[in-house]
Amino acid sequence: MEATVRPYHVVARVVEGAVVELTDVTRLEVERSADLRTRQRTREKRSSPNGRLLRANEELTALVAELRTSNEAMLLASEDAQATREEVETINEEFQATNEELETLNEELTSSVEELHVANEDLATRTNELAPRRLPRTAEAGQPGGTRSHTFDSGQPRRRGRRGRS
Repeated sequence: MEATVRPYHVVARVVEGAVVELTDVTRLEVERSADLRTRQRTREKRSSPNGRLLRANEELTALVAELRTSNEAMLLASEDAQATREEVETINEEFQATNEELETLNEELTSSVEELHVANEDLATRTNELAPRRLPRTAEAGQPGGTRSHTFDSGQPRRRGRRGRS
């Protein structure tokens, strides 16, 4: 129940009494409570999906941050790999130049070896031509130990040990 009090006026605006109105507010109160409960449920229903959306949004934000970090790491790794590729390319070019120099030196050495073979053959021929002209030395000629002869096998001069003496 709700009680409302107001002044009772008759003609001359003089308060002659009070009017008390009693109103049954039970139905109004029930409707108001029902309306409050309905609004609360509506808010809860709205907040429940909103809460889920907020949580999903937070998860997505965290995943995006992880992706950014991963992308940065991949970019750094890619830059490092590119730098390494360039270094390897430079080293390969240097090796190729060195190999070309070695091939040139090898060709020069082969040519020198061939020239030395020709010179050795010329020397062997000259030595063979000069060998019969020499006279053998004998002990009577002042050499102790008897006769020493100079012979050559198959036209090649005799070689001495491995220590570079010839």
